[in-house]
Amino acid sequence: MLPPIEMVKEELKLDEKIKVILVKPNENPAIVDIYNSLYSFQSIVGGHIEIITYKDSLIICNEEGKLKGLEANRQVGNDVIAGPFIICGGDQEGNLISLNYDQLNLYMKEFKVDDYKKMNMNSFIWYLQNKDEFSKYWKQATCYASVDNFVEKPSIEIYNAIANTAIDIYNIDDCDVGISEIADFLAISYANGQLTLNDIESMSQWDLYQKISNHYDYSIGL
Repeated sequence: MLPPIEMVKEELKLDEKIKVILVKPNENPAIVDIYNSLYSFQSIVGGHIEIITYKDSLIICNEEGKLKGLEANRQVGNDVIAGPFIICGGDQEGNLISLNYDQLNLYMKEFKVDDYKKMNMNSFIWYLQNKDEFSKYWKQATCYASVDNFVEKPSIEIYNAIANTAIDIYNIDDCDVGISEIADFLAISYANGQLTLNDIESMSQWDLYQKISNHYDYSIGL
């Protein structure tokens, strides 16, 4: 909730404006002069603010932008900011200040919109919010492919047993064998009769990991 208008009138001082860059979704950035006030920042980003250190400057954005479903805007580092945001400077005392000429020039170029960014920001924000599930299904699909490659007429039970076991082994701390190699080993061993479905489901993941590690160490030795 924004502060009462009475507080706003007291806070705003007409001579306290700073030069910043305003970045809106799917629009090119703009250099604007805004009042250096909490109300001004909240009004622009549409709610409570979050301040993020970015290079030698600061980004002011809506701290609940993603939760509120605001439109994906720009990728910043490994995250995406949702909703409009402001780029400003900061001094040694922690005050918000205007950007200098070099900063304005740098960020106007960096945050310029192109078709790639327009098309991919919302997809990327979906990925960030769902990357754990995405990773799970990617691993599962990799394991299923191994079963298809080496097991003739596989049952749903063997698909799931190999996938679940391979993923568990892959998640062991310091595991140095790739998910596809683990699944290949299990599928080949099952197809050759060296491991049964019960072995794959009941043998400890650590014992299986040792077998797989020894197998690939031996192969490399050849």
